[in-house]
Amino acid sequence: MGTLARGGATDGVAGRSGVLGGGAHAQARIASSPGHRNEDFFVESLRGAAGGFVMGAPTLAEMEPVASKVERHQSRTGVSLASFRNPSRIVAWFGDAPGHDPSVGHTEADATASLLGDEVRVLAVSVGANQLDATGQATRITQATGGALLTGVSTSQVAAKILEGLHNLPVEVAGVPSCDPGLSVGLDPASQTVTSGTDAVFTETITVADDAEQGATLTCSVPFTLNGADGGPGFTQTVQIHVNDVTAPTVSCDPGPNPAGHLSRSTANGFVMATAGDNVDDVQVTVTDLGSGQSFGPYASGTTFKLVKAPGGQVSVRPGSGAVDWNLRFTGNAQLSVTDSAGNTATAVCSVPPNTP
Repeated sequence: MGTLARGGATDGVAGRSGVLGGGAHAQARIASSPGHRNEDFFVESLRGAAGGFVMGAPTLAEMEPVASKVERHQSRTGVSLASFRNPSRIVAWFGDAPGHDPSVGHTEADATASLLGDEVRVLAVSVGANQLDATGQATRITQATGGALLTGVSTSQVAAKILEGLHNLPVEVAGVPSCDPGLSVGLDPASQTVTSGTDAVFTETITVADDAEQGATLTCSVPFTLNGADGGPGFTQTVQIHVNDVTAPTVSCDPGPNPAGHLSRSTANGFVMATAGDNVDDVQVTVTDLGSGQSFGPYASGTTFKLVKAPGGQVSVRPGSGAVDWNLRFTGNAQLSVTDSAGNTATAVCSVPPNTP
């Protein structure tokens, strides 16, 4: 008969393991002893499988509650089962003949349902006479639970093969992206099953929405799960995308106030206000005399000017008075220009009236 053991793995990688208690003969004695409730112990052991250790099937004399064996394991090794993050539940089943079906009122279907209910995978190792799967029992159970079957294993290689099998179990890998508004990540396929320890390759499509905030840096977090459990920080991808600013700033030459603060109805008298804006930056205005090519500034949006023609071609910029910030004497018209940090530009031209006495 086969010896049943319980084992665990964390993050798809085999955890600590060892074999305690009885062997193949002990399991045979349990299965062939009607009147005892050893099968109940086996079923409840499956229901309580916790991962992180391997427990051999007990002899009749050694049988005790599963919780006591777990407590002894923690006391002896100093390793608490609670310290394993999202442990995978694994039953290591090794022997040279299939289990009785039914046994003490429990069938193979009962055991399979119990395993599935507790999300336990079975690693079956056929040793000795190599008849563990003689009835197809091991194949059915390992396939139903997503485990694996190893056959033709010598008794001296049982422990090594169990560890090998733990590494070779299938693992379902899936990513669950969580993104800032305006950014999305698509994975193809959404999930896939690979052999533990091998790479899971996804085609990743990153999309920036048309209405995403320009100039912003958007972030997506893509945590990957292993058999539905969180893989932890080592299995989390972080994607950051800087959204280009493709919108030009604005600038206009608006009517401005005279020194007394009275707002002009037009710019014809030379009193103007430079008004500028941008969707991302706090842009400033440069003023260029189109006659001489000389530029001045930068000035903040809302700066007020008095524009006049320069007598004798003498360009000058002087502080204004009252509500007028600057007096500008130009040989040509005044061009207002702004440039944002992304290099987008905008211009506007203010007509400069002739200088009057």
